[in-house]
Amino acid sequence: MEPVNGMVSVIITTYNRECDILKRAVESVLSQTYKNIEILIIDDNKPDYAGSAQIKQEMSEYDCVRYIKQPQNMGAQVARNTGIFAARGEYTAFLDDDDEWLPQKLEKQLSIFRSNPSAGLVFCNGYRVLVNNSGEQSTTYNPFFKENVTFSDMLYMDYVGTTTQAMIRRDVFAKAGLFDTDFPARQDYEMWLRISRYYDVQGCPDKLFKHYIYEGERISGDPQKGLRGYFSILRKYNQYYRKNAKARSQLYFFIEKNYKAAGMKFKGNYYMIKKLMLDPGRIIRKLRKKGDNS
Repeated sequence: MEPVNGMVSVIITTYNRECDILKRAVESVLSQTYKNIEILIIDDNKPDYAGSAQIKQEMSEYDCVRYIKQPQNMGAQVARNTGIFAARGEYTAFLDDDDEWLPQKLEKQLSIFRSNPSAGLVFCNGYRVLVNNSGEQSTTYNPFFKENVTFSDMLYMDYVGTTTQAMIRRDVFAKAGLFDTDFPARQDYEMWLRISRYYDVQGCPDKLFKHYIYEGERISGDPQKGLRGYFSILRKYNQYYRKNAKARSQLYFFIEKNYKAAGMKFKGNYYMIKKLMLDPGRIIRKLRKKGDNS
């Protein structure tokens, strides 16, 4: 099927989410200044989930929304791949069901695509919004933002971030593939790594989304899952990490943090030592930063 020129297919996967919050995400897409869009709601709830009937009914009220029910709960990455197969647009964008976009997100990202024909992925900065009993607190999502990101950069750190930030040209999937559903965690990071091997990755510095974090509900914050994800990335890209000591040191830093967050301090310290052996300059940089802040 030939893609519809200029159309953006917006894939929203939903699981165990209140319909009002899902509608907030949908409304943020409909409020975009760029209007050539379709929205695909991929319902990944179990077959007996009571809320699916309401989701289907509520989504039927929107002209440009297509509702697709997964046969069973298969995970967010399988659901996103379902959306990619069903999408008709020249571009694909993703939105988590509890996040929202600011009005100019698609317009500004498309402008970057049009001025950079070699770009396969365009992401943006935004806000991290912590929601707790005291209300909402907003901070910049990515203080280490880069506008031009290479594969080497991505080995060092996930500069792209969540799926909510990413827009991808449809033809990219034919070469880079879909989300790797065998990964236990960090599937989005692995996908951005893969794309950055073949295509230019560009960033829009404007804050164009809100990523909500609900205190006590963060599955992605599980350090055990984080560890499995980072070790999977290390195995899959080991040949590249062996040639890039700073990137490998940084990956060990993330592994160290997750071990310590999981209460395994001894293993965390082991990776701290491995980290410093690969990049001794980290100590000097940390001391300089501490001195600058004092």
